[in-house]
Amino acid sequence: MRIGIGIQVGTIEGALYGLPSLLDLFGEYDLKATWFLSLGPDRSVPWWQRMAGAPFISDTAREGLLRLAKEGHELGLAPFDAVRWHDEAAHADRAWTERQVRPGLDIYRRMFRRDPCCFGANGMQVNPFLFDIESDLELKFASDVLGQTAFLPRAQRVDGEVPQLPVTLPSVAEALHERGVNEDNVHEHIFDASQKLLVTGHVWRIDAEADGIDFIDVVEKMLVMWRGSQRELGPVGTLLAPLDLSGLRRHQIGWQRDAEGGYVAAQSVAAD
Repeated sequence: MRIGIGIQVGTIEGALYGLPSLLDLFGEYDLKATWFLSLGPDRSVPWWQRMAGAPFISDTAREGLLRLAKEGHELGLAPFDAVRWHDEAAHADRAWTERQVRPGLDIYRRMFRRDPCCFGANGMQVNPFLFDIESDLELKFASDVLGQTAFLPRAQRVDGEVPQLPVTLPSVAEALHERGVNEDNVHEHIFDASQKLLVTGHVWRIDAEADGIDFIDVVEKMLVMWRGSQRELGPVGTLLAPLDLSGLRRHQIGWQRDAEGGYVAAQSVAAD
């Protein structure tokens, strides 16, 4: 079974410290991943660093971001302002959503001299306008929600035309909220979850901030265990290769509680 690995970069800390650690680790195992990049302001930094305006991730961590492209990883876009997206996206209108996509897209194009192939929403927070914007951008795929199989999204009568490759596995931080899971056995919990057979394969979404810094040893254990069990590891986009995209079913987008008690977007019932 294939496992696509997606890495969210949403803060300066993650870009400056987690990103290089994960890049080094993936380099050791000759693996590539998909990186979903927030390139705008980092509002998670202390207030005194925001007195003159929140620093931009694209400016502060430019060298590391360019290293991603140089080393051949799959690069995608994430919301411009990760903190605001997480807090406000679910109830936002189209104009607000456009302001969370277009500025990052402009920076991405200037930085990498190409268009992003995909989009990954922070915190799996979405709204119907996001799927419409992704269609306008003609992305190869998106990975915005939880789910089980590749599908086309429908949210409040808006039909997205970009395939969703949903997240199927918990991150380390999410898994640690499960009963009986601790730092000694969390890798076993995630590995057990990955044993479920899925037609599309699994998608593991991790954060550069937590998983690239606090849990880098767990990430390495996962890579070793999956390679030892003959899993095919790579960027999320590789899961598209064996699929008949013309035959993808359309599913409603719903909401479900996550391990931390919040709500995240998820693949729901078939809409056709």
